[in-house]
Amino acid sequence: DKRWTTTVGLAADCNSRWRRTMEDAHLSILDFDDVPGQAFFGMFDGHAGKFAAEWCRDHLAPILQEELHKHPQMDVREVLNNTFLHVDRQLEIDSESAGVRSGCTAVTSLLRVEVDDAPEKKERRVLYTANVGDARSVLCRNGRAVRLTYDHKGSDEREAKRITEKGGFLLNNRVNGTCLF
Repeated sequence: DKRWTTTVGLAADCNSRWRRTMEDAHLSILDFDDVPGQAFFGMFDGHAGKFAAEWCRDHLAPILQEELHKHPQMDVREVLNNTFLHVDRQLEIDSESAGVRSGCTAVTSLLRVEVDDAPEKKERRVLYTANVGDARSVLCRNGRAVRLTYDHKGSDEREAKRITEKGGFLLNNRVNGTCLF
């Protein structure tokens, strides 16, 4: 019986030198879903207030956990996509109820313990990342930065096309309007 351990270093900086207020939120959960060695991390960059960032900090992980339990055979990438869509819908409802209009980017990492299909049923840890907006996940491998996510920026031609096809619009390469994942 292999016991995984997770050792991480975390830092947060409110950057008060350049910003009067901070709209960001973050979370880290070691032994996510009570699985030793499994972990979940999230960073949420608030826009037009901190409501959405703090809401995602408080609700995204439990929604992901629920989705993983409901769909144990589904590809984790699909579960993450469904989780982000669920979060988007629920955040819209809760924002309206609270009378606020804010948003946030999100970048998450799930370090998951999985059992392979080989007869030995060996455990391994797999890193999954997901993002929305221009929040980015980067892995340091042998001293080099490796990008793990794709930035969703209005200045990117492919992203601009996706936004307008979903009914949003861009002004100065920034999203202005409602745009779903």
